[in-house]
Amino acid sequence: MKKPLSVLLVDDNPPFVRVATRFLVRRADDVRLVGTAKDAQEALAQTHALAPEVVLLDLGLPGVGGLEVIPRLRELAPEVGIVVLTLWEPETHMQACLEAGAHEFVHKPTLVTQLIPAVQRAAEAAARGGRQQR
Repeated sequence: MKKPLSVLLVDDNPPFVRVATRFLVRRADDVRLVGTAKDAQEALAQTHALAPEVVLLDLGLPGVGGLEVIPRLRELAPEVGIVVLTLWEPETHMQACLEAGAHEFVHKPTLVTQLIPAVQRAAEAAARGGRQQR
């Protein structure tokens, strides 16, 4: 049996964090939620402290937004997979996120079907030292 991937969830919306946490806990064979953060500063601190394999990052964070956090995460932890998980429309934001260094982009309404495969692809891409081009 494969070891679950360690995941840090970064989102400032408490109801969404609860829903996503329940979803990830139910998928414990695939992923293990190691922590949560509600803003950029916490995201960077938790990434440093917990060394997750994948960071799930919302774009609409207070203060410094998720798009600005992506290159900081890449600098701090180049081995971490970054999955942008947002309500923002993919058509207008996905390319900028990938160019900033994210591996995957998941639109929150597709979380149930898209999140776990995206986490796995991001971890694999990060382990190879590359970026996912989706």
